[in-house]
Amino acid sequence: MTNLEMFQVDNNNFSKTSIPDAYKNMSHVLKLSFRNCSLQGPIPDLSKMVDLLYIDFSFNELSGSMTLGKISWNITTIGLSHNNLSGTIPVNLSGLPYLQRLSLANNLFNGPVSSIIWPNTTLAGNEALIVYLRQTCAPSKCHNKASRKSYLPKCYPNKVLWNSSRRCWQYFEPN
Repeated sequence: MTNLEMFQVDNNNFSKTSIPDAYKNMSHVLKLSFRNCSLQGPIPDLSKMVDLLYIDFSFNELSGSMTLGKISWNITTIGLSHNNLSGTIPVNLSGLPYLQRLSLANNLFNGPVSSIIWPNTTLAGNEALIVYLRQTCAPSKCHNKASRKSYLPKCYPNKVLWNSSRRCWQYFEPN
């Protein structure tokens, strides 16, 4: 599988197994997606996937800290929402120049967020963090929805944070 460029197995029930280490050796994969596959365990080391542009492990039961290793410099999308990931958000994410979408909603993150990603922000474990880095629009400051699982409006600003005390999405316009 050395020439494989896309590996997408979304919406399969892998019966609570972990992501095999063998996938990290697919160095030329551009897209790796295990969305909604009933996976558990830690995120594998992705440092050997030097061409990776898109990763989506959302809607699983992955746990542990968000250790992506030295992730591809060219990555554009990281989707890790709706898991059981904990700890702090790695500072190295702020140094990815092509990152357009970082979705970490509905995890157990806590502690400070890198000031480069989001200045003066601390997560309390039950807040969602979704950062859209390449969008340019300005909807209202707070969009109320019945639950965090609701879809966001079609127009996104650069930074979105679920405010658990006000039960709304807060939008922050680009600087």
